[in-house]
Amino acid sequence: MASTSTLLYSIFGSLGLFTNGFAIFILLRLQNQFNSPNLLIFNQCVVDFLTSFFSIIQFVDIFNNPLPESPVLAAIVCSKYFFWSCIFTSTGNLVVLTIDRYCAVIHPLKYNQVKNYKIYNSLKTRVGETSTTRNEVNTARRMNIIKTMMIVSVIYMICWTPNQIAFLNFTFGGQFDFDGIFYYIVVVLSLFNSCVNPIIYTFKYKDFQEGLKKTLSWPFLRDTT
Repeated sequence: MASTSTLLYSIFGSLGLFTNGFAIFILLRLQNQFNSPNLLIFNQCVVDFLTSFFSIIQFVDIFNNPLPESPVLAAIVCSKYFFWSCIFTSTGNLVVLTIDRYCAVIHPLKYNQVKNYKIYNSLKTRVGETSTTRNEVNTARRMNIIKTMMIVSVIYMICWTPNQIAFLNFTFGGQFDFDGIFYYIVVVLSLFNSCVNPIIYTFKYKDFQEGLKKTLSWPFLRDTT
């Protein structure tokens, strides 16, 4: 029913605004916020934030009645263009992030040369214990990012696979009950995907955990705990 859909979009949209807004704030506090993986993760949080925003604006009835008088604007509202654009952008960003991590692990030297030639040249001249320690730290950090993104990718597939199966079934003439329990499960899973990534970062991503610790170390936060 419409009231159930409105409630689901309102709840998960609000949750997504909170979790991704908080993640954006934490990522902006990282010292290495401008490296490639953190920039892509930051972009993912921004896209998921917008997805949550448009899930409320475009699926909650009170924001869509009445429709704009312009036929073009009315068509955009009815098509949920901005919401689905954010979904497609999120998928594309996840693919780019996966390719970025693949290149960093499989071809680390070439990756570093492309990303920052000067830093690469300075690092490759370092020898001894400091260089070994740095390499160990960098390797551990890369593996942490890879494990984190593997979890993000698996959760993405779990959340969106039922949606796509239902969509293909309906597109090719299959029956689909838009008031049935399966429809609401599909909606909840797809909306949950826009909320869950910051939770994964909190428990798995070391850089994000450092930013979280830095934020929680603020004097006024210590005084209230």
